[in-house]
Amino acid sequence: MSSFFVAGTDTDVGKTTACRAIIQALQAKGVRIVGYKPIACSCEEGIYPVENQSNESQTDYDAENNSDVLALMDATNEPVSYQEVNSYTFAHSFADADSR
Repeated sequence: MSSFFVAGTDTDVGKTTACRAIIQALQAKGVRIVGYKPIACSCEEGIYPVENQSNESQTDYDAENNSDVLALMDATNEPVSYQEVNSYTFAHSFADADSR
């Protein structure tokens, strides 16, 4: 199993966009690939419209509505669950924590 890591210097710098492009390009070459976002915050705005996005979560770890995670799931041809693509989705944003 090969893997690589995509990192960016800030929020909204294109990490998910780059990952989607990589996933789609490698799948076109016959490579089986899945994106992984280990930590996410729910209710983050994304540039990709994703269906079934809700803001109903009340506690950490049970939200399944992060637009980046849903975009990675949508990009892959592999049958994956939200939990396989994302280990933790927090109900609050890190920006909210910084403002306290």
